[in-house]
Amino acid sequence: MTLFFNLLQKAESEHWRNRFSESRNSKEFWKTVKDCTNKAKKSPLVRTLKDNNSNIEISNDIDKADFINSYFTSIREDLSQKHSIRDDFEMLNHIYLIPPTIQSMEINISQVVKDLENVKAKASGPDGISSRALSLIKSSAADGLFTVFHRSSCLNQFPDIWKQAKITPVHKKGSFSEVSNYRPISLLSIPGKLLENQICSIIDTHLQDCGLLSEHQWGFRKGLSSEDLLLTMTEKWKLAMDKG
Repeated sequence: MTLFFNLLQKAESEHWRNRFSESRNSKEFWKTVKDCTNKAKKSPLVRTLKDNNSNIEISNDIDKADFINSYFTSIREDLSQKHSIRDDFEMLNHIYLIPPTIQSMEINISQVVKDLENVKAKASGPDGISSRALSLIKSSAADGLFTVFHRSSCLNQFPDIWKQAKITPVHKKGSFSEVSNYRPISLLSIPGKLLENQICSIIDTHLQDCGLLSEHQWGFRKGLSSEDLLLTMTEKWKLAMDKG
């Protein structure tokens, strides 16, 4: 174990030495300093939360966490009641499409290595595995993750532990004591996200190769964005105005 930590420390030192040497200007240098020291902006600590129903101020950290969790849960229940599941599917029988199926969901280990080398800096999930650690060990973790990814694709099952999230309340506006002014941010497992990227890449390639994507779909596609949609619609409106 001591040897492992020594190797990890050596790899981390080499990583930051390379990052600083590759800094081409002062902006990149100070960004590297920020990444190295992990100095991220944090929301101010809230001393108390106000329960409007009982007019009680909550100051205990555990009670505040439970109160925020209860609020977020209640929002979910309200939304599920507003948007009920449709039960009139017989009206949609005229809509049909038999697309070609994916022949293989084979995980590519070279793609796993590539994803590890390009993993983005993100906060770790409940498993505590950080993007920083993965970027340091890189290909050393590829074999272990590939084994899990491959078994997941073979069984068509996503590991339950990677479905868990660490919820962080982020203040959006107004008073810090009002729980309704916070939004939940879910921090998921980074290895779980890498598995999702693998499956998403396979599905995207299949949809692209088989021509199953509509030319009018702008979201969730590489190289396209809402900006492209707005530009296209603006041009169509201009042409329509020219034609009266």
